Amino acid sequence: MDRRTFLGLLGPAVLLPGVPFPACADGASDALFLIVDGIAADTPAGLFRAFTDPFLADGLPIAIIPTFLRGAEATLSPVLAGEVGRLFAAAPHLAEPVLSLPGLGGLSRYFQRRAASDALEWMRTLIGATPAAVPPPVTVATDAAPSANLDVLRCLGIRSVLTLTAAETVTSTGCADRTVCLRGSRRLSLADTADPARWLEDALEGPGWRQIVLSLAGIERLAAEDVHLRARQVCDAVGREIGSGRRFAALPRDHARWFGDDQMRFVAVRLRPGTAASAASMARFRADIEALGIPVTDTVRPEDETWAEGLCAAPVLPWAGGAGAWGFPRPQGLRCIAADAGAATLPAGLGQSIDLLLMPGADPAFDGRGLFLRGETGGAGIAALRWESRLMRDAVISLGPEDCASDVARGANLAALRRLREDTGTRFLDIPAFHAATVTPDPVFDLLHDARRDPADAADPDALSTAELMNDARQAWTFFERFSVAATGLCIDTADVRDGEEWLQREMTMWDIGSLVAAVMAAHDLDLIGDSAFVARCARIVEALPVARIGGLRLPAEVISPDSGAALSGDFNACDTGRLLSVLGDLDRHPLTRGIAEPKIAGWDLAGVVIGGHVHSVVNGRFVDRFRSHCAHYTARAFRGRGIDAASPYEVMGEGPQTDRDMRLLEALAGLDPLGAEPLLLEAVEMGLSEPTALLAEVLSFAQRRDHERTGTLYCVSEAPINRAPWFSYQGLNVASATERWVVNAASADPRFNTPSFREETLLVNTKAAYLWAAARPGAYATMLVRHVRDRARLDGMGFSPGVFVATGQGMPGYADVNTNGIMLAAIAFILRGRRLRQG
Repeated sequence: MDRRTFLGLLGPAVLLPGVPFPACADGASDALFLIVDGIAADTPAGLFRAFTDPFLADGLPIAIIPTFLRGAEATLSPVLAGEVGRLFAAAPHLAEPVLSLPGLGGLSRYFQRRAASDALEWMRTLIGATPAAVPPPVTVATDAAPSANLDVLRCLGIRSVLTLTAAETVTSTGCADRTVCLRGSRRLSLADTADPARWLEDALEGPGWRQIVLSLAGIERLAAEDVHLRARQVCDAVGREIGSGRRFAALPRDHARWFGDDQMRFVAVRLRPGTAASAASMARFRADIEALGIPVTDTVRPEDETWAEGLCAAPVLPWAGGAGAWGFPRPQGLRCIAADAGAATLPAGLGQSIDLLLMPGADPAFDGRGLFLRGETGGAGIAALRWESRLMRDAVISLGPEDCASDVARGANLAALRRLREDTGTRFLDIPAFHAATVTPDPVFDLLHDARRDPADAADPDALSTAELMNDARQAWTFFERFSVAATGLCIDTADVRDGEEWLQREMTMWDIGSLVAAVMAAHDLDLIGDSAFVARCARIVEALPVARIGGLRLPAEVISPDSGAALSGDFNACDTGRLLSVLGDLDRHPLTRGIAEPKIAGWDLAGVVIGGHVHSVVNGRFVDRFRSHCAHYTARAFRGRGIDAASPYEVMGEGPQTDRDMRLLEALAGLDPLGAEPLLLEAVEMGLSEPTALLAEVLSFAQRRDHERTGTLYCVSEAPINRAPWFSYQGLNVASATERWVVNAASADPRFNTPSFREETLLVNTKAAYLWAAARPGAYATMLVRHVRDRARLDGMGFSPGVFVATGQGMPGYADVNTNGIMLAAIAFILRGRRLRQG
């Protein structure tokens, strides 16, 4: 039974009894960890030294948490920085640097990585005078809950996590798979405890592991002699405890080693490219390394078009061709670049699309481009990887022609590799496997990163011709010719005509009316109707728009009758009204109908439904916040077009690197309905995409194309009516799941519609979404979607059905609606205007 199995049987947090401790434990069964914190920017350097010197003199290991590094605005006196750096450099086997990362458990995986990466950079700044002597930290201290999964930190070399909340005993467990956690501590304030020895004797009473936090907060109130004396008293008390045989002192980083095979240190070997003269010796060297059972990753020059999966590329940097000149093929798997020059020399596009950058001596990092950076160790540093202070470090070893230029050099490096392979805590992997073992999947970031890696949709030699588009437009317009109500200018919402029977839904939402107006405007653009018919139809529609007393305000009712314009509901729908406002704004700017809807809109108390910046619906007389929906951004833009300020859930991008901003947006989608083409792409044809919606369109487009390439299934998701109960569904992308990307949410809470079979049976290639993609992001895939639906969804004399079922490849016979055909017409008109907004 291995360590993880044992822990799993006992529960998520257990007190460890006997485990394979280091030989220096001398039979002691309980571990003691000494943690020093409370080091502030104004902590006197002399007092810090007075406190730590006794521990070094007695050979007692201590972990140091320089909490003043938590913010970039914090400054540290050069003298104190020098003292901390000196301690780490002088006694790396006794003094372990620990990163302070409060609040880590409340961050997403991506921002956990970014926070830890920034903290590593701050730590390196602190000890910058002696960087070669101090390995990067492998331990963080935070306040994460027991259930927190902190595996994402492994990519930055973090192996150990301390949670220093107050507790009588210490629990030890794997945080998940790639990191281990120690939880619980007792805190001793040195400045407030005149007799720390007695305090320690009480704290160490009884069995069990202990984390003792020695806080230096406030020691500036003490004289150096007092600080030294109290440190001496602590050391003496700890020494007596160790001498009793009950406990042994250890560093937090040691903890992961006690998990055996469950917590291996990973090492990869990369061979640098040589010259023709060194080819033979490098080939022999490679064979010798592989004979040791050590996998090797080769390095190529991508300019020679040899960059294949499983290889690292070593381009000449800075790239002389400029940012856009990386024309060589790139592998589909891990994209690894090895560079002698700095990371900043990578062209921006390549920096965002590769996975791993290797550089000599660099600390692990995860930068604002979403790029993983790893340092490399040369042949001369192999032996150092076996030092006790570095046993926890994952590492990449880089070897080149100079490492096998002579039999002596080759033999020495092979011997060093052999000894490292014999270390029971080390596992050798090739670089792709190394990356997979140290980088925890993050569904949201991985989706964004993969979308950036993916080339734009291919050129489209089969794009629909103008004649084909006009044929589709005339077909869509037949729905309005057949189902319009002459008296009001409105039309039937949904028609089901089968087997000689006709069922017509005689209700229209404000969203439906928006699609109707868009259809009439498109029909005029495409010369399907003349000027007088266009103006007359629009005038009747505007006249039919309702004004009702709802929630004490004058507002358009949620649903009206197409036959009379009478309100059929006492509610107000914020999202549907946003759609209507967007289209009416276009109508009011049209030369033939300028200002036609302005008086009606002015009669609505729209400002009254914006409360705290959020646009609210009114349901049964009560205001209901609709901010947490994909419609809220579109609605906010429509309200702003009327001079009413409204907030959007998408506008969270803020400051900082672009990848940080993009991730804030994608993570803001958590808890919203699945992401579909509407109203996302309606913005493209009505308002123009904003920065957030441009990103979301890119991600959704990529996800559809990628899964089609992977499975052969066409994906084109949006909201749609369906010709079976519950009659409407919201279909889209779940950005937070790698396994259940495509979601079908029924417009009903009935559990019958929340099953895998229902989702499989009702997933659609959405008709109007296909045309929106052709309008907003044209390419081979968008054309494939349109060609798939234009025949299968065509209904003689009544336009197009809402979609084609993925499961059967069939459309909905005799079933059509105003939104499908209205949005199709608007998309086609947009395409034939040269993909420009109607007002340019």
